[in-house]
Amino acid sequence: MKYLGILIISFIQLTCIGQSTSSRLIGTWKIEKVVNNSSSSVNCEGVTGFKLTFNSDSTYTFDAGSGYITAGKWKIEGNKINFYNNKLLDPSKGSVGDHAYTYKIRSDGILVIDEYMCSELGGKTFYKKI
Repeated sequence: MKYLGILIISFIQLTCIGQSTSSRLIGTWKIEKVVNNSSSSVNCEGVTGFKLTFNSDSTYTFDAGSGYITAGKWKIEGNKINFYNNKLLDPSKGSVGDHAYTYKIRSDGILVIDEYMCSELGGKTFYKKI
């Protein structure tokens, strides 16, 4: 019986850790910089200021300016953010597929997502919560 209690407490702790990570994402984040970690010459410096909003109902929007607004759903699985059911609000701008990216929230509050913007670069995108 005491092992059952330990198992239940462990499960509750793991559940709370997952929820706190997800809840820390809720809100709007603005791109501060994109770091190119590849040998590509593509320049993504103009993407600063784009906004990514995580809503508590597991929906998100990504505003890349000039009518390029993507909406969909998000969920955390391990150390990845999965974006799915994605669509551009203006379908004439194209389409967006489902994708998952490794992420972390640093101790200084900066959200770092691997390969979110300019994914062909193999870089990192740094967001600050606004």
